[in-house]
Amino acid sequence: MTSPYIPPALRRAQAAAAAATISEPEPIQENEYQLDDISHHFKTGVTSGTLNSPIEDRSKICHIMVYSNGHPEWPTKLYCKSHFDLLKPYVHQPNSDVTTAELASIPVFRQKGPVNFCFEGFYKIKSVKYLEPRSPELISVMEAKFPNRPGKDKFRRGRSAETWKNSLALKWAIVGVERDEERDGEDCGVVMRPRKKVNEMLEEMRSKGEDQPGGPTASGDGLLEDNLAA
Repeated sequence: MTSPYIPPALRRAQAAAAAATISEPEPIQENEYQLDDISHHFKTGVTSGTLNSPIEDRSKICHIMVYSNGHPEWPTKLYCKSHFDLLKPYVHQPNSDVTTAELASIPVFRQKGPVNFCFEGFYKIKSVKYLEPRSPELISVMEAKFPNRPGKDKFRRGRSAETWKNSLALKWAIVGVERDEERDGEDCGVVMRPRKKVNEMLEEMRSKGEDQPGGPTASGDGLLEDNLAA
């Protein structure tokens, strides 16, 4: 079926509108990587939390993501509210044998921008402490983590009272970590894949007819959620 004729002026207007929804990739600094490249390297599917595991083995941690405003005691502690099953190898009774997992170190990436993360090095998990929902200890920890909660000036970065309430309703894990200095200077192995420029993306859209009325619209990467809970 032949596509309807689109006047040049209208084609240019449509291309401009599409360009407004596409943003150039963030500038990449040394030792920085984009989220999808990290996920691709570790074969995690979608990287969405602090603790991440590969698709082929959901029982082990392959890398850790430190999101902005989610871990105020980094680099010594992580605040986690999900994937507790990945922490089981690190929870054991005093005087018990050290597990293989505890001997291994894990690559850690810290958020620098919406989709950019800096490789922080390799860390070992040294301790895991669980805090029960609505417990006095959890409230104390959350107050320290987010001091500007409702009732104390403005809630930090617009977090609502409802979000605060939901956070206290969850079980949390405080994970103690320690840098593996023996691996300092070791590369994380992540490779940055080539990115298309905006004009290349628009040209590709035009060649496929996607810039015509009723066709798919372009969209840039969405911002990662500002983690109240990691």
